[in-house]
Amino acid sequence: MRKVMVYAQVNGVGDSPLVKQKQKHPKSPNLGLRDVVYSSKIFLDQDDALSFLPNEEITLMGWGNAIVRDIVKDPGSQLITNIELDIHLEGDFKKTDKKITWLSQDQGLVPAELVEFDHLITKDKLEKEDNIISYVNWKSEVRSCLD
Repeated sequence: MRKVMVYAQVNGVGDSPLVKQKQKHPKSPNLGLRDVVYSSKIFLDQDDALSFLPNEEITLMGWGNAIVRDIVKDPGSQLITNIELDIHLEGDFKKTDKKITWLSQDQGLVPAELVEFDHLITKDKLEKEDNIISYVNWKSEVRSCLD
């Protein structure tokens, strides 16, 4: 998964990571607290990054606004490899079109595996005379590593 993540440098933030406790859900304080790591090195989603324009102001969810300063693309694949952002905490999140989720690179990210299943039977409605084995989708499982 890291192959499609975009590495972003956030300017205007200290060099060392900052850990703050925030509510797990802003409208349900009874759910408790969680640690949020803020750092100058973050990961962004490739699809989000492809939508950015130079000098565009975006909102980093749960952090604040940032201005896109530089976008670096791989010449072969046209995928974005790096982005440079300037933090702009004075910005108004209500005025930005893009609300972006992010992950700090300076935290222990947990590898995960995504398992998706397609339909198990390939026919909408089986008749009594149908041989069910003929309509089984033997390749219904798709696994993706998220590390």
